[in-house]
Amino acid sequence: MVYGKIKLKLEYSVDSVLLGLPAAVILGQRRPLFGEAVYSRLAITSGANKLHQVIDIFTLMGKIVSTKAVNKGAMENAFKNIWNQPVGFKVEEVGQNSFLLHFAKEKDMDKALENGPWIFRNRWMILTRWRRGLEGSNDLLTKVDIGVQIWGTPLHCRTAKVAEKLCSLLGAVKEVGLYEDQNSGNVFMKGLVEFDLKKPVRKGANLGNVKDGVFWVDFRYEKIPRCCYECGLFGHEESECVMKKPTMEIGKEFSSKGWAHG
Repeated sequence: MVYGKIKLKLEYSVDSVLLGLPAAVILGQRRPLFGEAVYSRLAITSGANKLHQVIDIFTLMGKIVSTKAVNKGAMENAFKNIWNQPVGFKVEEVGQNSFLLHFAKEKDMDKALENGPWIFRNRWMILTRWRRGLEGSNDLLTKVDIGVQIWGTPLHCRTAKVAEKLCSLLGAVKEVGLYEDQNSGNVFMKGLVEFDLKKPVRKGANLGNVKDGVFWVDFRYEKIPRCCYECGLFGHEESECVMKKPTMEIGKEFSSKGWAHG
């Protein structure tokens, strides 16, 4: 299985026919078929002639988490500027808010992938290496790495073990540590979590026991787009809440317990 790199092999066996083929292939030049669409016509009169050309295209699968359709051209221009005009960069739409992002150079593709996750117009842009069949499996593009600060913990609870336990409420924990706020000098815990965007974010959690007391700790998320303040999910505004609206339509009161109370 090839990840992130599509190999297209163009092979033709023709006899006395006219073919419309990309000029880059006809001339034997090694360049992507993206950019200006230059075509020519090739006459082959001898039998059993074959034309071979392998074209390497470095590709990512991308998804923007939004209930509203995103304009492909606007998205392409935005990331072209953000990524410093990568050579041969083109975007192909394969579904609503799902895209293939093509690069001429592997280093440009790797840079875009490694420096994510990205945000476009206050919505998550999730990237992963392209692989066969991924276009039909958009449910796989639902996780992002999020930095979360934990504030309000008593002194005796400021440990890596406690930080890991609290962060595990949000998703798979990748790292935790203690940090000092540069302005106030206060110490807080922080973790990096693989967060599933199908779940609501939490405002915080209760920590402690009957003996030592129960404390509410706040979760403060770093560099995230706006979420719905009704349900805590990303991808829509309060006015179009995908959780609240169906509940209200059947005459029931909407409860945002998971978001508001953790």
